Amino acid sequence: KPIKYFIIGQRLDTLILDTASDNIGQDRVQTLYERNAPTLLEAYEVTINAVQKAQPQAKVIIMGQVPKLKEEPAHCDQRKNTPINHLFDLEYACDPYGIDTRMNPEVIIPFNNELESLASRYDHVEFFDPHEIFEIGKEDEWGKYYRDDDHINPDGSNYVETFFDFDKK
Repeated sequence: KPIKYFIIGQRLDTLILDTASDNIGQDRVQTLYERNAPTLLEAYEVTINAVQKAQPQAKVIIMGQVPKLKEEPAHCDQRKNTPINHLFDLEYACDPYGIDTRMNPEVIIPFNNELESLASRYDHVEFFDPHEIFEIGKEDEWGKYYRDDDHINPDGSNYVETFFDFDKK
């Protein structure tokens, strides 16, 4: 049966850096990006060409990575509700919707830009930039759509779906 849409969505920072982004020093981010991003971009291109060959009528949609939060919102709730914090009147600083100020500008946004450029070279490929609906600086408005620091929850999926204009049949 012919497919209408082929959607590619990956967590980019971990693929590019070979590790969780909070496990890497500042000095290694650029080195790993320069080493791994071209290979990942090439994998996207191979996938696009394979889809075009197998399903020429299919539209390919590349999903950019959503902005990465500094920490998981659920962890903030856990800290607030931990009895020992209240028993000893411990301070716990937690910004549930703070943005990761390293991964977004140094990895996610640049690679999303490269994916957008790749998509523009094909008639049957579109790039979806989640930064347009998860605008940096407005995390308090959209943070509730996150399950953890870099995955959206079911409500977030429903929210994102409203920005697509295609037949869901």
